[in-house]
Amino acid sequence: MVFEMTNVKTQTPGKIELLSDKRNLLSVKRNLPSVKRNLGAKTLVKRFVCNDRASIAVMFALMLPVILGVVGLGVEAGMWFKDRRELQTIADAAVISAAIENSYGASNAEYTSAATVEANLNGFNAATDSFTSVGTPLTGAYLGNSDYIEVVLNRNLTTIISQVFYSFDPTTTARAVATTTGDKEACVLALSTTARPGVKMSSNSTVNMTDCGVVSNSTQSAYSVQVCNNCNLTTDCVWAAGGIDDGLSSITSTDCSQPISNANPVLDPYASLDVPASFGICDSATSMSGSPYTISSDTTLNPGRYCQGLRITNGTVTLNAGTYIMDSGDFNMTGGNLSGTGVTIIMSSSTSPANNTGEMKITGNGTVTLTAPTSGTYSGILFYQDRNVSGAPNARHLFTGGSTAELSGVLYAPSYNIDFAGGNETSGNGCMMIIAQEVSFTGDTDITNDCTAYGVNTIFYGASPRLVE
Repeated sequence: MVFEMTNVKTQTPGKIELLSDKRNLLSVKRNLPSVKRNLGAKTLVKRFVCNDRASIAVMFALMLPVILGVVGLGVEAGMWFKDRRELQTIADAAVISAAIENSYGASNAEYTSAATVEANLNGFNAATDSFTSVGTPLTGAYLGNSDYIEVVLNRNLTTIISQVFYSFDPTTTARAVATTTGDKEACVLALSTTARPGVKMSSNSTVNMTDCGVVSNSTQSAYSVQVCNNCNLTTDCVWAAGGIDDGLSSITSTDCSQPISNANPVLDPYASLDVPASFGICDSATSMSGSPYTISSDTTLNPGRYCQGLRITNGTVTLNAGTYIMDSGDFNMTGGNLSGTGVTIIMSSSTSPANNTGEMKITGNGTVTLTAPTSGTYSGILFYQDRNVSGAPNARHLFTGGSTAELSGVLYAPSYNIDFAGGNETSGNGCMMIIAQEVSFTGDTDITNDCTAYGVNTIFYGASPRLVE
């Protein structure tokens, strides 16, 4: 059977492929913008990655928060340092005020109040600042020493940028320690802390002290210094560790507005000075029978050891320069005249156990002119009583009677009392210091404190503040 195919369109393979290529070309044209965009983005990324400046930009972007943080912390650290300096200034001012009040015997509440007032005047801000302690040092080299005052302040610091990185409340602390040192000179110092009184004036006495003050370490509430109502005391200032009696109207102070009571005690400037290690042999003229060497005519004496002491009843007696040791006896002048330049008289005892030392007694009507040495171990010391030998109860060295005494140097009796009375003048040679357990005046006395040439250890009193920590 034969079939005939008619009206059938036949297409050659070449034609079919051409139609397919046309369709693909049309698709490529439609997608060309997208391809171009993708190609451009890849090229840009490639160029950015391979460009050094682009890398630095990335690193800078990553480091920028860290840099800002460091700068911010630096700024805050500067602010904190400024706060620390300000707080230290406040602490220094506060502790100086407290130390001055402490030197005048103020209570803790009183000197704390003084510290607070001074702190407020120097920028203390109660909103950020606080007192941690005010009082005797709790740490440091002066731990527990009541002569020193410690102030510790605390301040809350402000945070700005650092609070982004850390959650904390920073604070700073400032600490200061101060004391006072004497800035004035005294010519009378009573060492006893229990005497009633330490310094006393009676019997219508008139005492004039030029360029020096009076100090009593007695802490008795009303009897540290006692001046009778009919007496006259003229001095730079009266400085008493205790109270002063009702005779304030009899005191004329030339360097302070009024006598100072309840003040800090004053140190003994000769606390480390001792007697000679060896006394030597007894003077050949000294009696060993228990009686003092007695002089009743004109005599010149040499320095040395005078066993049982020395007694002058008449004549003109001259002491050559040097040290005179009264061993277990008095230096007793009841008459005659006495003079000596560059002289130190020491009262001591060589017995074992040591008995009482003798007493210095100038009670006659004669004249006495004695000056201390200006060099050596006992420079400036005119009279020295051995501190290692205690005196009998109420033992006293006496400068009494109608004698006229011109004494230049230090009268030092750390365990005895000293009485001045009747016409003693110490202004002729310009230097006088009296240091004893108790000091009393019952006559007219002039004292001048010009001791530079003698090399004395000065009695300092007062309240000049000093920062120590």
